[in-house]
This record gives sequence, structure tokens and C-alpha cells, in this order.
Amino acid sequence: MKQKTCIIIDDHPLYRSGISALVREGLGLECIGEVGSLQEGRQLLDTIDPTLAIVDISLLGESGLTLVNECRLRHPQLKILVVSMHDENLYGERALSSGANGYIMKHESPDVLLDAIKRILHGKTGISENLKQRMADKNLS
Repeated sequence: MKQKTCIIIDDHPLYRSGISALVREGLGLECIGEVGSLQEGRQLLDTIDPTLAIVDISLLGESGLTLVNECRLRHPQLKILVVSMHDENLYGERALSSGANGYIMKHESPDVLLDAIKRILHGKTGISENLKQRMADKNLS
């Protein structure tokens, strides 16, 4: 079975480094690439085939959701977790509509991030309980 791997696309080097260490230690995922822009993300995805991409919604004035949309067409098997400082009530559903497999706010605990990644790797949606409830309530109305 192929080793599960990830890439991180975020414009903050310290955050990328921390997430890389966290997923390696917490889940045994090998981080095979870290980049800071939309263009670098495109180039990286054209040269390697990771299992998971962790994508910031805000990339140096560009939207990470643009990359998520592109990935659905060009890399349909890729699992994608969008991370952001922006409120999940505003952007969580947008990220999922764009094709992301999950959305986690950057202020969440490492355990919440790791749980979201585990869920995504098992074919489920990786979102907070709050967003899950909000979406369920919206579907019931």
C-alpha cells in the first residue's frame, strides 16, 4: 500500500513547518512539499502526487479556493483540507462547495486538525461539530 503523503500550501512558513511536524508525528503522514503561493501550489501538484493537500484560503492576495476548484478538475483523487483564520460560518460551506473535503479554522487545537485529516483520509468530511450542525440545521429548514 502506498505511503500516505501530504503537501501544505500556505503563505506563512512557520505555520507550514508546524503543520508538517504535526501531521508527521500525529498521523505518520510524510509531508512531501511546502509552498506559499497559488502558482507554486499548481506547479507542485503538477510534479508530485500527494494523498492530501492542506490549503490556506488566503494566499498572498489570492484565494486558495481557486486552487481547490482547479484540483477537482485536474487532480480529482486528491483529498483537500482548507484551513483559514476566516470564520467557518462564512467560508466553510464555500470551501466544501468548491470541492474541499474539509474546512478547519487555524485557531482550532491540533487534535481538531488531526481528527479532520483522519476523517478526510477515511472518505468522510473533515469539519468542526459547529459547522456540521449548522449545515444539518440549514438542510432541515
